[in-house]
Amino acid sequence: MADHTKFCGKCGTAAEVQAASNETAAASEPVQAGTSGNDIKDNVYVKQGKEVGSMYLAFALAAIKAPFTTAKQTDETGFVNGIISILLFSVFYSLTSYNLIGSFVSFWEGAIVPAFLLTVTFFLFAGVMTLVLKLMNVGATYKNVLARYGALLVFPGALAMFGFVLALLSLNFLGVFIALMSVVFIPLTFFGTMFSFERKGPGGLDAFYGIVLTNVLIMIISILTLASMVQRMIEEITSSFWFL
Repeated sequence: MADHTKFCGKCGTAAEVQAASNETAAASEPVQAGTSGNDIKDNVYVKQGKEVGSMYLAFALAAIKAPFTTAKQTDETGFVNGIISILLFSVFYSLTSYNLIGSFVSFWEGAIVPAFLLTVTFFLFAGVMTLVLKLMNVGATYKNVLARYGALLVFPGALAMFGFVLALLSLNFLGVFIALMSVVFIPLTFFGTMFSFERKGPGGLDAFYGIVLTNVLIMIISILTLASMVQRMIEEITSSFWFL
């Protein structure tokens, strides 16, 4: 009986089997390509994260060593470092405070909400300083103010982080005290940020009134933020005693 099956001249495999194998391999290639694409994408994110982390570490070390000098030398390209400084301070300060009051409020109200409100407040502070600097005829952009403000926030942020570590070691009151000490340096960051810029020319709001206006606006924002946080915590604490 005649056999019409064709075989490959190189490997001896039946042509039909070989064709089926080729089709299967071709069908699997897009899946492999897609998987490789995801891996490459993940690797890019990891690489970018490492670059941002190493960049901020160098920035923070320089800011700890010479805060005002580092701030004055920072331009708007460093605004990412400023954002990181704000986030770190807000998160660690809130977590430290939560370790003291955690038995009375939820983690959401005692840590997440305060961290969010503090972050927004610091961004508003940067906006206030930018506005006043423009009134003073000083060439300053919001990104540049944010970058320099972030450089001066590194030291208070480091104190807040240290306070959090102490709180983790069950030294809650000492940790909160260190965290509160970090807040004492916050007003100095306003003055340092504003004096790190130079006037473009004559005219504009006098520096004295600029400082006064900055303090008034920042005080109003701070009071509103503090009142909001305290009110939310009081409402949650009282709601737990609804049966009284």
